[in-house]
Amino acid sequence: MAADHLAGTVGIYSDSSSALLTIQNPKALHPLAVEAREHLRRALLQGKQISLYWIRAHAGLEGNERADHLAKEAALKSKCAFHYDSCPVSFIKRNIRSQSIDEWNRRYRAGDTAGVTKLFFPDAEEAYGVIGKIKVDRFVTQVLTGHGGFSEYLYRFKCKDSPSCVCDPGCPESVLHTLLECPIYDYERHKLEKQIEIKMTKENLHIIIGNKKTRDPLLQYCKKLAISVNNRNKT
Repeated sequence: MAADHLAGTVGIYSDSSSALLTIQNPKALHPLAVEAREHLRRALLQGKQISLYWIRAHAGLEGNERADHLAKEAALKSKCAFHYDSCPVSFIKRNIRSQSIDEWNRRYRAGDTAGVTKLFFPDAEEAYGVIGKIKVDRFVTQVLTGHGGFSEYLYRFKCKDSPSCVCDPGCPESVLHTLLECPIYDYERHKLEKQIEIKMTKENLHIIIGNKKTRDPLLQYCKKLAISVNNRNKT
């Protein structure tokens, strides 16, 4: 190992770029990667200079290609038990899921779309834990995405002559206007705020939907208003 080597400068060569990237990724929790990083840390603390190198595989070298072929053949035909069982399948699945959610969250946050959805779910990782607990129908989906029977959306796609809300010709009938401002629904809004004990504002939407005690009342309110808007716009 590099930590036990007498040389002050050590080069580690591998034909597996994925293995090298995994070792360099502090979020990679595979036991082998954690162990490798610990050895590298020990070597660095001893003042050694460690370099990781990727090299091409055995392509073109007859002897090595033959060795690769025999190794693959043995792996495919061998009936013996696995030699390595330190990592359960559940760990692998959990790790893959975690990495997928991290990548989803990165793209979600960096994207310019889903403006309405991000008000309810600013973080994809938190959304992942909430969405599965929500009973979704077409009306709830319209509210959470901003895509549906609201005049502003219908006007964008030339399905309606005006984006205005019936409460004010100068005010577009958007999801946020309907939920937070429209005087037509003042009574319903006040009743909800009294029930959940929190003000219905743009800044509070993700808090309300993230709390299991206030989530269902909010979704019932959203669905009721969406049905009303859809009926009015005949969608």
